[in-house]
Amino acid sequence: PSDPRHGAQKIEEIYLRIMSEVKRHVSIPVAVKLGPYFTALAHTARELVFRGAAAMVLFNRFYTVDIDIDTLEIEAAPSFSTPADAHLPLRWISLLSGRLECDLAASSGVHHAPQAIRMLLAGATVVQLCSTLYRHGVEHISVIHDEIRRWMERHGFETLADFRGILSQMASDHPERYERMQYIKALVGIE
Repeated sequence: PSDPRHGAQKIEEIYLRIMSEVKRHVSIPVAVKLGPYFTALAHTARELVFRGAAAMVLFNRFYTVDIDIDTLEIEAAPSFSTPADAHLPLRWISLLSGRLECDLAASSGVHHAPQAIRMLLAGATVVQLCSTLYRHGVEHISVIHDEIRRWMERHGFETLADFRGILSQMASDHPERYERMQYIKALVGIE
């Protein structure tokens, strides 16, 4: 995608061709881990599902670079996610939940139970953990699990299915709140 000679459509066609080829050779379910930088992300995801994707993982985190201004060298930027990184997949999961015939996996920024719960409420089928496990150890999974269980008990939910997707755009009485206009309204006070 960094080659200026290749437009968005050409890049998307590469993804679609790869998905078709993979499904031509395997019968197991295939998940596609997407990055957030698609011009028409929802359309691309739908086309991937049409070609056989059973799940979308939102989102792949790309390694980034930084510049050391003292040594004038390129260096690796921090690679671990932070809880603030959860907002982008949360938005897209809430927009895509119920609109695609596939599972949605939340990836990026889930460090504690509240982020996991938000992803499930938005419609995630599963939630992936990575950076938090590097920071807190594998035993942190039990901490998050126990906190989710206590939250479910407080709210009267017995299973994840009882609340999965109830705050997705599709389940909302006010779907316009999930679009960019809501953001503009919040900033400038337009009614």
